[in-house]
Amino acid sequence: MRNRRRLLSDYLKLQRRYQHLPDAGIASLQAEVDEGWKRLQRQVEMSKAGAAAAHA
Repeated sequence: MRNRRRLLSDYLKLQRRYQHLPDAGIASLQAEVDEGWKRLQRQVEMSKAGAAAAHA
């Protein structure tokens, strides 16, 4: 799978309504996004492993 990761800060810079957020706040949000993405990837891998075991 191709890595199409984009930083949250790049997205927020395009929207003026977020310009009041400090860098520390953006970093905190990015950490939450990264953790959520890792959790989702683990779930996908577990699902694939479960499907492979069911078909074995």
